[in-house]
Amino acid sequence: MTYVFPLKQTQAPGFRNLEEAKWCVHNSLRSHAKAYRLYDQVFRPHQHGKVGMAVFSQCKTLGSVSTPLKFTLAEAAELRGSWDFCAMTHYTTSLVEPTAKNNASAGISAPLGIILGHDPAWPSGAAGTVGWGFYVVPWGFRKMLNWIKRRYGNPEIYVLENGYQGKPAEGLEDHRQVEYHRSYINEMLKAVRIDGVNVQVYAAWTLMDDFEWEFGNSINFGVTTVNFSDPERQRTPKLSGEFLKQVFKNNGFPR
Repeated sequence: MTYVFPLKQTQAPGFRNLEEAKWCVHNSLRSHAKAYRLYDQVFRPHQHGKVGMAVFSQCKTLGSVSTPLKFTLAEAAELRGSWDFCAMTHYTTSLVEPTAKNNASAGISAPLGIILGHDPAWPSGAAGTVGWGFYVVPWGFRKMLNWIKRRYGNPEIYVLENGYQGKPAEGLEDHRQVEYHRSYINEMLKAVRIDGVNVQVYAAWTLMDDFEWEFGNSINFGVTTVNFSDPERQRTPKLSGEFLKQVFKNNGFPR
């Protein structure tokens, strides 16, 4: 089950309303629970598969999806335990301060009565605050992994998205992206080996430069560059792609 930005206005119908967003989360969770129970009863006995729940997590908002809203007793019972693993998405960390709900400068978080910020000491992504305010804060990744461990009884965690917001001008020598992946993977390693977090899968976002929501091709997460002006869409591995290739090949950092 995935829940993608009903408040962020990146998909149709293109309006932003907190109450509607809550209903989206509520109904998504109810639908997920029913789909999980159906799979569990009908398909799992012969397919032996697993069903997870995708959680978009920054080090300040996790809990808005994973902690249920208001449900009937029957709905809560059906929803409880309706995942075999947590499919985690993590990119960055934000600081949170309370603010008035009509504070226009708070942007998307205003209806929640909070304003998001950052520590000036945190390095920013190459794109600065283009898009959604991206800062490189590796310790936040470890903190979120531990939060999931404590909150949900150390479930299996599949990290399905973790990546760096770069700019096309960086080209193939994307040293910042290499350092991002090196530092975040290292924090994940600490979470596994020191903290006992049950991480089973790690996937970097993303294999190739893509069309990133409302920002199009103005930001790049790919470890392979794509020439979008070429009809053949030529792909060329970046430095970060070669780095991750060695990490995955050796199941660890190259020596």
